Amino acid sequence: MPQNTTSIHNGLEKLARTVLQNTDIGLYLLDLQADQLEYSPALAGILCGNPHLKLNRADFIKYLHPDDELLRQIAFQEAMRTGKMEYYPRVIWEDGSVHHIRVSGLVHYDPSGQPIDISGAVILLEDDPANRLQQTIENRLRSMVQHAPVAMLVIWGEEMIFDVVNEAMLTLLNLDAVIIGKPLRAGLPDTEQSGIWLGVQAVYRSGEPFYAPEIPLYAGKKEPGYYSFSYTPLKELEKTVGVLLVAVDVTAQVMARKKLEDSELFAHRILLNSPVAKIVFTGEEMILSVVNEKMLELLGRDNSIVGRPFMEAMPELLETPIMDRLRRVLHTGEDFHSAEEKFILHRFGQPTVGYYNYTCKALRNTDGEIYGIINTAVEVTEQVIARQKVMEAEEALRGAIELAELGTWSIDLETGLLTYSDRLLRWFGFENNGPITIEQAYSGIAEKDWPLVKAAMTQAITPGTDGIYDVEYRVFNRKAGVERILHAQGKAVVNDMGVAYKVNGTAQDVTEQRQTQLALERLVQERTEELASSNEELLVTNEELAKANNHLLHSNEELAQYAYVASHDLQEPLRKIRIFSGLLSEQSDLSEENARLVEKINQSSERMSMLIEDLLEFSRLLNSDELVKPVDLGVVCQSVVRDFELAIAEKGAVVHVGHLPVIQAVALQMNQLFYNLLSNALKFVHPDRSPFIRIHSRFIDRDEVRSHIPHPDRFSNYYHLTFADNGIGFEQKYNEHIFEVFKRLHGRETYPGTGIGLALCRRIAANQRGHLFATSVPGEGTVFHIILPDM
Repeated sequence: MPQNTTSIHNGLEKLARTVLQNTDIGLYLLDLQADQLEYSPALAGILCGNPHLKLNRADFIKYLHPDDELLRQIAFQEAMRTGKMEYYPRVIWEDGSVHHIRVSGLVHYDPSGQPIDISGAVILLEDDPANRLQQTIENRLRSMVQHAPVAMLVIWGEEMIFDVVNEAMLTLLNLDAVIIGKPLRAGLPDTEQSGIWLGVQAVYRSGEPFYAPEIPLYAGKKEPGYYSFSYTPLKELEKTVGVLLVAVDVTAQVMARKKLEDSELFAHRILLNSPVAKIVFTGEEMILSVVNEKMLELLGRDNSIVGRPFMEAMPELLETPIMDRLRRVLHTGEDFHSAEEKFILHRFGQPTVGYYNYTCKALRNTDGEIYGIINTAVEVTEQVIARQKVMEAEEALRGAIELAELGTWSIDLETGLLTYSDRLLRWFGFENNGPITIEQAYSGIAEKDWPLVKAAMTQAITPGTDGIYDVEYRVFNRKAGVERILHAQGKAVVNDMGVAYKVNGTAQDVTEQRQTQLALERLVQERTEELASSNEELLVTNEELAKANNHLLHSNEELAQYAYVASHDLQEPLRKIRIFSGLLSEQSDLSEENARLVEKINQSSERMSMLIEDLLEFSRLLNSDELVKPVDLGVVCQSVVRDFELAIAEKGAVVHVGHLPVIQAVALQMNQLFYNLLSNALKFVHPDRSPFIRIHSRFIDRDEVRSHIPHPDRFSNYYHLTFADNGIGFEQKYNEHIFEVFKRLHGRETYPGTGIGLALCRRIAANQRGHLFATSVPGEGTVFHIILPDM
């Protein structure tokens, strides 16, 4: 910080301290997180009358007037909500005197929006600033009560003092004006009014308004008057400090209603106790005047709907035509009837679909004027649903019969008459002219099948049996000249005594099935004879296969011997060549030309050694004797990635490995497969970008497997593994060339290697009964695809 800036900063700090020390305003900073209070000296004097006293936050609350604690809490909550605080509490000094103060402040927040502290000022006031406003409000309230056209009074404070009572209330309650200024407990001799004063006390305690309609008061008269009392709590800062009581004379309305009620009392009682759901609507708004218990149960409501407009009580019916129908009855007087109408009612809070029969009739007064509607309703949901289910079942049965191309039949055992469906009549060649006799039915059945049909029917109607009728027979339609084979099934219907009186059933034309069955039987016989002939040929073929197998075993033994020679006899001369070339390269008198030749000899011998090792590995894959076991390919892949850590770091490569499955395989071969493919990806990198290698797998279905493996194992699941890189890539026409032994697309000088690695990879995939192939785009990269079974 520059010197002049520092000087100005220090000067401002000194000025701020001087102001804090000498001002009469109490300044404070409340740390909300640490709950610590910092303040100016004047604050202590304002709060407790002693400017030298050391204060903390608890002391601040300690000197606050107990009656103003709620005021402080409300102001603090409002500050947390709005960021600003201002309230006017009282404090009690150490000498016991009470003083009014003004507390104001601002809330500060951290970047996340959490409040961290409040800073502000406290000022000592000469008097209560709210007194003048309070006095004005009280004067207005008194004037309003005194001149109100209805009976009103105000009871104030915990002592329940009669503060204001107008003439109308004094007259109504038979009170004297001397009651004003006295507490409620001073005594009210009129026990008739005790409920009114209990209501005042209850509202003062609860702080909740209350309405008591149509309270009868005799007030020294023979006949009572009726008044509706409204109790309103008067509050200061959410605290109840009084009660306003208003009484409205409703005697005329009550008497008029009682007269009407008396005239309708008998009918009303009958309606309420009716076992049928009934409801009475009145007026254009269709006010629910009377609702009996049966209707409440039907609507799924309680008594709270009485007195409310119909559409307010039943809002789910707003989109239905019911309201228009009710008004039409109200205006025309014509009855309305509806049967099995569907409604969705919110019964006890749950939407319920129901069907109802209901009638709407107009109600008329003694002058014949329509004043309302009575609605009678019966729920028929169960009957409608039952009928619908029967219809659906019948429709489903007819559909099934048509779909299965069945004929239906029924025989009445008492009359001996049969009823056939149209399809069955056509099969027999009968006219569609009503029931037929048993003799007529037998005339259409092949005579040789009569015993089968009779035995099946006798079995079905014999008491004590399962009553099942099941038989297959031939019928001949003489009109059409067509013979059919029918499969008939049925079930006997028995009476209370267990005696069958009817048999119902179906019949199906199985002619094609039986003809197909006979054709298949003949075909099976022919195939059996052909297989017998083929077995003789297979015996000869098996002998030839045995000879070929022996030859293959002999070839494998020779390959094993070659592997031994390559491993021992060929490696030894190479080792000596490398040793001697190494000794030559160390000679000090070796010319530059000779040194270059020796280096070429050494490189050639190393390449030859690598070639022999790869050939050995390739030959081992032809007959691996390692045990197959569960292999976690994810673990194998991570192990191989660790082997290439140096190369990955050197090339700045990124290797992303997804989830890989667990399969049954030879662990060493899986390691070799991943090693060769990752080595290949790190070798053929693009010169202009860092290598990015993705190794992923996914489950594939059998159809996709067949596109790569003609005869997949039907007991195995298959996975598709991919090794994708962003390297140099190659022309797609070489996608098979790269898997041939010793075949290379690039010179050894640019990309070293023996040309056997990818051939080894394909051999490993084949050993696993899988497949390996590649797709590539020159200059963009290559993807190696491995299809492997899980077992």
